[in-house]
Order: sequence, then C-alpha cells, then structure tokens
Amino acid sequence: MKSAQKLGYPRGTGAKKAGFVELDHVFLLVADEAEAERVAQAVGLRETYRRHHRGQGTQNLCCCLDDAFVELLWIADEAEARSPSIARTRLWERSRWRESMSCPFGFAWRGEANTAGVATWRYTPPYLPDGMAIAIAEASDDPAMPLAFASPGREPPSAWLPSRRGELQRAVGLRRLDHLRLVAPRPLAPDIARIAQRLAIRVEAGAAWSLEVVVQRDDGGLHRFVLPTSPH
Repeated sequence: MKSAQKLGYPRGTGAKKAGFVELDHVFLLVADEAEAERVAQAVGLRETYRRHHRGQGTQNLCCCLDDAFVELLWIADEAEARSPSIARTRLWERSRWRESMSCPFGFAWRGEANTAGVATWRYTPPYLPDGMAIAIAEASDDPAMPLAFASPGREPPSAWLPSRRGELQRAVGLRRLDHLRLVAPRPLAPDIARIAQRLAIRVEAGAAWSLEVVVQRDDGGLHRFVLPTSPH
C-alpha cells in the first residue's frame, strides 16, 4: 500500500478551521501530451511534474504555484477512461468537449469533503492508496458542468515534499493565484455554483467555456492567461 507521503502529499502540518475550504487546483482537458506541452509554454508556465493515473486512463502535466496548480489532463487509454469504475466521472465525454456541449474544466478544493456544502459521491480510482477516496460533486455527473471534487491532498504545493514541488514557478517569477474567472455558456448547477463561490471563482455568462487565470508576480504585477488557448 502506498502512503500519502510516498505520493508526495505530506501529512497535515496543523489543524484547519472548521469549514476550511480552499482551491487546490484547476484542470483543462487537452487532446494529448503535445498539446499539454504547447499550452504550458503558451501561457508562460513551467512544468513541475507529470503523472500517469493508473487505471483511470489519463495522464497529466502539472504547473505548480505556491498555493495551487494548473493541471493539463488528457486521455491516454480510452478503454480505461470508459470502464465501469471510471465512467461516472465522465472524463471521456469531457475530453470530447470540442465536438460536444461538455465542459473541459474541473476544479478541486482542499478541505473536508462535506465542508463545501454539496452532495458528493465516493470515487476510488485504482491509482489511489487503499482506503483513500475522492469526493466528487454529484452535480458533476452532468458533463456539461465542471468536474468539482475534493483533492486527496491537504496542503498547498509550497508544503509538498521537495522532490515533488521542485522550484514551483519561481524560475518564471510567478508566486500565487490572484483570482480565477470562469466564463460559462450555461448556468451552473446550484451545487457547482456554491463550490465556485466558496473557492472565490468568479463566474460570468458567455458564449463558450473559458477560464481566465490571474497570477501574482514576484515584482508585484499580475500575469494573466486564458484557457483554452485555442478556439473551440
């Protein structure tokens, strides 16, 4: 059995306040590894690590700031992604967002699963250690909504083991998230809207899905980029 520390998640460094919820990461589904590399370069982020999600059929490229990270996620094995134990995540359907009405984004919070105040279901993908699960919002059963879930991690990237966090985004002069603005072509389900509000994600109506990410720079300025980086 793999421990949380071996996965790169340190054990809790202190008690959190009751009702504690904060943004852990956001993801965008991309076509493949090459697109993930292109997007990271286009938005001015440095790769922190890559990971294969055994049994889930996905791989990722992650770019970590001090307090949260951006994950570029793609389907590497269609059969695994559409298997019975994974299918409810609708990751396969979400990956087809360019040809469908699906949402290409997801966001995860840190904190107890029930502190976000929404109904969730227990997801146990094969890559997690025995006994660990991810709480996913039931409202995300609809692939036209963002995939909202509780991260198995309890600490920001700055508190991770050095072997996992690397230099974060210090090499490109970036530190922390300032804010996120999600543009949605349809109203969010009440529970998804509630999570977005708890995570201070600004939501606006628009013609197509997009996510503006604003990051604080070392020099006190702001670095802005919008996902996806190519037309729908």
